Amino acid sequence: MTVNEDLRELEELLAARTYLYAAFHNVFCGPMTAELLDRWISSATLDALEPFAAENPALSAFRRFLEELDVERVLEGAPSEYVRMFVGPGVPESPCWGALYMGGEPCLFQEETLAVRRCYQQAGWQTARFHRIDETHVALEAQFMAFESAQALKALEEHHLEDFARAMRNQLQFLQKHLAPWLPRFVETAHLTKGGVLYPWMVHAFAEFVDNDRVFCGEAIAYGEEGLSRVVDSALPGPLAPDLPLWKSCRLPFSDDNWLAAIE
Repeated sequence: MTVNEDLRELEELLAARTYLYAAFHNVFCGPMTAELLDRWISSATLDALEPFAAENPALSAFRRFLEELDVERVLEGAPSEYVRMFVGPGVPESPCWGALYMGGEPCLFQEETLAVRRCYQQAGWQTARFHRIDETHVALEAQFMAFESAQALKALEEHHLEDFARAMRNQLQFLQKHLAPWLPRFVETAHLTKGGVLYPWMVHAFAEFVDNDRVFCGEAIAYGEEGLSRVVDSALPGPLAPDLPLWKSCRLPFSDDNWLAAIE
């Protein structure tokens, strides 16, 4: 591939990645709605998943699940399934806060909460419901990755490869320290729930996507660092064309419910 072809492929993967993090954010925000499910089974989402599913059997199976999904059955059971698994009453069957899995005590707002809060603040974000939702909620961490991925994409499109590499290093560090470590246990609890139709699939797919994304981040960092020595500005393509599919031209199509807010 030429430099331009490499860059274009990386842009497309980064745009798809941004889209998918935003999509997973909305999955864990609240019970599935008809509108959200339509987005999940759309060709835009299936296309965004395709490059990551190509070499990942679990994501490939998840993509097939979406293609064959029984919409009526899912919408009928999703509200009660979401509440039972993630909310309660009582102890939820599959708690969605990293602090519960990574801390020494079965309570929220632990040291891990403060560590993740610092990561958000250093990047210019804070929770929109400060002190009401633990910062390690999976929906928050997914949205943080979506927002940071969008910033990395912007740096790449503007050909600021040093800024791009730095942004990807920060994201990789967040994945390794704060998100990836607790997802395997999240998957275990999700698969132990009774009668789960939708959310065990979503939890497993998200964990696989994050695991896959750690590899992608490493490759993107290497491109950003090595690209500085071989890219000629005049030869670089412009930003992604507006007539490309939704996941390429619209960075955060799912993020109508922002759990993070910019620090003013």
